[in-house]
Amino acid sequence: MLPPLHRRIEEAGFNSLPSIQTLLYDGWLIRLAGGGPKRANSVNVLTASAIPFAQKIRYCEHLFQQQGLPLTFRLTDHPQNLELDACLEREGLQRIDDSLVLMKPLDHPMASTNSELHQPDAETWFSQMMLLDQGSPERKQKHVELLKRLALPAVYGGMQTGEGYAAIGLAVIDGDYAGIFDINTDPVLRRRGHARALMAELLDEARQHGARTAYLQVAACNMPAIGLYESLGFTPAYRYWYRCSAA
Repeated sequence: MLPPLHRRIEEAGFNSLPSIQTLLYDGWLIRLAGGGPKRANSVNVLTASAIPFAQKIRYCEHLFQQQGLPLTFRLTDHPQNLELDACLEREGLQRIDDSLVLMKPLDHPMASTNSELHQPDAETWFSQMMLLDQGSPERKQKHVELLKRLALPAVYGGMQTGEGYAAIGLAVIDGDYAGIFDINTDPVLRRRGHARALMAELLDEARQHGARTAYLQVAACNMPAIGLYESLGFTPAYRYWYRCSAA
């Protein structure tokens, strides 16, 4: 069983990017979207298993094959996952995309950034994400399709400069938790404080919407982003990574 805080952030993260199909199988949450972000196309461990791992892996493998997707597990660093991780390694699934989950209490307003968060309508924000995100067009389009299924309150934010956006980001409110996602900055406008200003404004908006804890996910190798988030008061909560079969 995951620790309560760990479990709560995981659940909020799942809710913040809907998948198209979800199945529960002996304590595993299987998310399938037919492509797009790995977060929406992965097997996630919620509770301990009763069925042998080998049987469960074959079951998941069949489901992913039907979708034309590589078998993908998303594993957190909780001790209950270590045996499964070793089993997946023996099965030949490669470990990729080590990431950190960071969190921050929202117990007071952020310091003024002398900036004002612009909140475009969702369609405008989606268009900006398609421009600023560095992913493939196919992945970005699927990501947008999944975000359109979002049932939770969300703050679509951006920092404008001239006629465009210097940075965009998304805060998804799930009760007293807020997930910060999809922070993207125009490559030619980086290192000018736009992402910091955006983050501060998104956190304040999340707090005004009732959130008391913010969390985000960041690649463990992305030291500039981690430095920014830590300077805003985020601290590590736990790690996760993916195990993927060959496509």
